[in-house]
Amino acid sequence: MAGLSVSEAAVELGLSRQRVVQLIGAGRLPAVRVGRVWVIPEVGLAEFRAARRPGVRPMSARMAQGMVDLVGQHLGAPAGEAWSGLADRDRSRLRRHWEQLVADPDPAVLLRGWLPQRSRVERFVLAGDPADLLADPRVGAGGAAHPGLGLSGGDVVEPHVAEADRAGLVSDWLLVPALDGNVLLRSEPVVRVDLAACLADVADAGGGRNERAVAGVLGSGISR
Repeated sequence: MAGLSVSEAAVELGLSRQRVVQLIGAGRLPAVRVGRVWVIPEVGLAEFRAARRPGVRPMSARMAQGMVDLVGQHLGAPAGEAWSGLADRDRSRLRRHWEQLVADPDPAVLLRGWLPQRSRVERFVLAGDPADLLADPRVGAGGAAHPGLGLSGGDVVEPHVAEADRAGLVSDWLLVPALDGNVLLRSEPVVRVDLAACLADVADAGGGRNERAVAGVLGSGISR
């Protein structure tokens, strides 16, 4: 199963190994026992880190999609349906969140805490070549695949699919649900895999490399 060891999680969280074991025992840090060792899924680690940040609460799906839209606008994309469908008061709230985001030394933590409801996330195993799945016209390649992040893709691909196409895609590609699958499928009203969406994807994954990439994009002379 993919994930981090207790020692690796301790380094990521800046805690002692003993403290990580205590958190697992208390049920505060999700972990799975594999043989005689604990494995902490990366998603569980990301959720724990977001929960440690006071005052960071998940936005509704509508607001989370609007926030991604606003980030995209500041990164050069035109306003989309998610933004145009919001009331003026909601746009004002998101603009304040944007100011908070670009001023924060660890913006990935904010994105991870705010945006979990922007899409439906499921893990699957694909027996074939993931590159073939990403070539399907119904999906777009998200996550680290965006060149603007300066990251190399790992063993897991992150396709985005429209909610209307999700069931057909899962059936056609014989995707099998699995916690340690090689496909992290994101379903959303409209497929979005621009830099803003991929920024949110890698923020979800957590880890120092991803968080540095998020901070680098948001601090690289963009319009504020």
